[in-house]
Amino acid sequence: MKQEKYNVHIRERKYNGGRLALLLEVRKGARRIRRNLGLTIIEEPKTKAERDNNRAARMKAESTAAKVFLQIERGEFQWSDPKAENGAPSSLCDLVRMCAAKHKKSRAENYKALAKALEAFGDTDLEGVDVGYIRGFLSYLRTEPRKRAPFSLLSEGAILTHWKALRAAVRLAYKRGYIFLDPFDRLEQDERPKAPKRESVKYLTIDEVKRLAETPCKSPLLKAAFLFSCCCGLRISDIYGLRWEEIKEKGGRLFIEKKQEKTGAVVVIPLSETARKYLPRRGLLNKARPFECLPSYSSVTRYMRNWGAAAGLEKRLTFHVSRHTFGTQLVSNGVELLTASKLMGHTNVSTTQIYAEVVTAARVAAVDKLPTF
Repeated sequence: MKQEKYNVHIRERKYNGGRLALLLEVRKGARRIRRNLGLTIIEEPKTKAERDNNRAARMKAESTAAKVFLQIERGEFQWSDPKAENGAPSSLCDLVRMCAAKHKKSRAENYKALAKALEAFGDTDLEGVDVGYIRGFLSYLRTEPRKRAPFSLLSEGAILTHWKALRAAVRLAYKRGYIFLDPFDRLEQDERPKAPKRESVKYLTIDEVKRLAETPCKSPLLKAAFLFSCCCGLRISDIYGLRWEEIKEKGGRLFIEKKQEKTGAVVVIPLSETARKYLPRRGLLNKARPFECLPSYSSVTRYMRNWGAAAGLEKRLTFHVSRHTFGTQLVSNGVELLTASKLMGHTNVSTTQIYAEVVTAARVAAVDKLPTF
């Protein structure tokens, strides 16, 4: 029986604007796969620069084809046809959703949010995931207002989150052979999203916490949850997920012993008398979780804003402010950074260092206010 041979070719696909995309085609008998190389040439070059660009792009394409042919000769080439494989993604959004299904909690939510953004921009098959597509998607993220209130542009932090998720998904596709080149390697350094500058930590003073405690909130349970977090530092995701069996009594003292939703690390926090004051009593409506009847995330944002305004706070009140308040109070009252780090559930003590910086800055500001003589 005659052994079928592989054939490796460079093909062209016409784009609008007189440009051609270069694709790598591998054939074996009746089977064929094509991968976009992320390289484009001008169909009718008119200048020396355009001709040089075409020549360089074709040389890169031929170099890639030669590498694939060498893999075939060595027996290292793995035939991968996404359309023929059972359950393989047929488009970029399918790939991203596949990544979401492989992860849990916050990372899965990041992939789901990315899939929505890609659908709004325009989904593509995996052959279309080239450097041009990624540049267009980045431009879309930076210039397209959000569809829902407050209708502002995405923050640099949100763009960076989308970027990291997309890069991870595309590199998975490259690793599995769905694409032959990683288009992210062709992006210049200044095109890549930068991590936003770290904002100053937003926290409340004890006087501000007391003002909130004295001010009614539309959701009394939300008020209790926020003040409870000021005493123990739990994130809102952990407040929502806190279960009664995670609150344990040891030596006459209540402790929270909980696996954190964000990091997966277990945190052990003794509850102060004030914290116990804001812990709801167990009843028919919260048999499983103390804060089972909290409003939805979207309602929490609105209630917090109105509650903070009613208390006369000039600071923007968010639930994470309560966690920062707990961390700042720990350090300002002399708790060592390592101990504070354990109570906050930080995996690295350097993360807790921000609270030491906050306390130092506050003390410097206090000394600067002293009168001169």
